[in-house]
Amino acid sequence: MINNLDSVCKINDIEYHYNVLLSNDNKKYVQLTQDCVKLLVIEDSTFNPFIDGYIIIDNDNHSLQRVYSGDDGEENESSFDFNLSERDYVYISIVPKFTKKQNKNDINQEVWNLNYMFTIYDIEDYDTGTVKGNAKKLYLMDAQKFELIDKTSKFSTANIRRDDQPPQYLRDDSDRTEFTGNIIKNIIQEVNPKAVFDDNWDQGSNKVFYTSPANRNYNGDLNYIYSIHQSEVDNDFCILSKQRYSEKWFLQSFQNIVEKALDQSDKTKAGVDLMEAFTIADTANNTIIPLKSKVPTNYGTNYNTSFGDLSKIEKFELIEMSKMDKSDFIKSKVAHTYDFDGGKFEINHFDISDTKDFYDQKYLNKLNSKKSLMGVGYNQLHNKNIEHIYASKYQSDNSYEFLTRNMVLKSQYTLNVGIEFESIGMTNRQSGKFFSIRKDHKYYDNEYEGKLQGIWYCTNVTHIFTGTGYTNNISGIKLNLS
Repeated sequence: MINNLDSVCKINDIEYHYNVLLSNDNKKYVQLTQDCVKLLVIEDSTFNPFIDGYIIIDNDNHSLQRVYSGDDGEENESSFDFNLSERDYVYISIVPKFTKKQNKNDINQEVWNLNYMFTIYDIEDYDTGTVKGNAKKLYLMDAQKFELIDKTSKFSTANIRRDDQPPQYLRDDSDRTEFTGNIIKNIIQEVNPKAVFDDNWDQGSNKVFYTSPANRNYNGDLNYIYSIHQSEVDNDFCILSKQRYSEKWFLQSFQNIVEKALDQSDKTKAGVDLMEAFTIADTANNTIIPLKSKVPTNYGTNYNTSFGDLSKIEKFELIEMSKMDKSDFIKSKVAHTYDFDGGKFEINHFDISDTKDFYDQKYLNKLNSKKSLMGVGYNQLHNKNIEHIYASKYQSDNSYEFLTRNMVLKSQYTLNVGIEFESIGMTNRQSGKFFSIRKDHKYYDNEYEGKLQGIWYCTNVTHIFTGTGYTNNISGIKLNLS
């Protein structure tokens, strides 16, 4: 529906194809103008495979729900009623208006398209402070996520039929197991049979027999299986994501993600997922000669691109992992497990030093670095600070070992050295990719610069539209000391 509409407007003095559409299951829709949209916030995070956000729209005198008539008494504008029993949606498509010359320069225009279908899951009136001023604040959720939440699950791996299996009534428990990656795929297909998945989808290393508990929805199923999934190679933790422009689903190990930051055949060059080169503006006028470049120097149209002032960082916050977080999460685990088949308890110790070795070998090596930012303190290294947990024993005997290790890796991933900054808005920015940071002035080459400059993994991008203005709030984590 939205593809048949086209409205061009200026945002930050750049022309955009701007389409925001309200729709419902009663086939009523209203296209919202740029002036009508007071605030649009789209939140994109690697910690959530779905996109969330909210929109504040002008509703003076409650005009959205009313019908106006002209002097002749004829209706000239239809109302839009928010449904109580059916669904309300917001369709968004915002993409820069490319010139003919830009169209010929092999620009991947899909990357620049903010294209979403949201379900409105909550509504509130928003006071604008004027006599007749009234606005609606609509809380938005990815439409597929709402489908997962809105249906009580009847999922079981026993119902997944494979050609090599006997009929269900002849299967034993081993026939009812399935790889966790395939379970995730089947859960998504339960609510979206037309879902598209990447060819390199990670099926996982571990099979489980899973039946959804009573009162759990499909989103609960998805979150649980995702939490225990381990990659089919090296039992790494994985990231689940959905591409915003093609809506294709991806499930890939973190080490496979990291290897796309650099060209693995020449690790001095940017890889396909190192998207943008940011520069910290010169404010200090330092005259010290830099010792070396901390970022790849090759640039392309669709990778490691600098967009001049649009890629300038004026102000940022560098965030260190707190000592309490390191003490609480980055440490050896003692896993207590019950073997139901053998009828016995097992206790296994998984040393933090082995986890750090995995981190350094599988992640840092792909970044051409030996300087880890995974700091392990004396008490943790010498097992004076450990954590006892219960770890479920799955089909493979050592699955809980890797699950336990991945708990530490995920904590390191979440709590690593981070950065937050605001920038002039650009629609190509998205989480799950990489960016580089350098200084355009000369600097002292010390440990602080090693943390700040170099390659960052983008964890969060918030797109904020305020009428004719557009900004991004960007967050990232640093894996290595440059």
